Amino acid sequence: MDIGPNCQGDDLRESLSRLISGTQAFVRWLNEVKGVIATAPAGWIWGTDTDGSYVKMDYSAWTVYDTTYPSVAIGTKAVTYRCVYDKDGNLISRNKEANSYYHYHPENIQWPTPSQTPAPAESPAPSETASADP
Repeated sequence: MDIGPNCQGDDLRESLSRLISGTQAFVRWLNEVKGVIATAPAGWIWGTDTDGSYVKMDYSAWTVYDTTYPSVAIGTKAVTYRCVYDKDGNLISRNKEANSYYHYHPENIQWPTPSQTPAPAESPAPSETASADP
């Protein structure tokens, strides 16, 4: 991973590389050993603020429902946008960065319980005491 042209000196570049690698290794350890779902920053951006503009990440998320059982939630979808604003807070640009789909674990989905169908009533057995007419 390139730290960027604004970093001064090999020591700083090396320290930042170790920090990033360590963070990524820690996140892998959390995921694999502890079963914790965690993410590390994809990277750090280094630069100089020259015009007062700034960036905000905006997102929207919603629940996804099963098509057969419309009342059963099966996941969450999200979309993330990168919004750039000028120094006065006016939106300059808005670009879609990512779509995400988070599937619920099967044991966490609350499917409807099937309704019990009534068992058919038993018909009476034929009587053995019936007499035959002579």
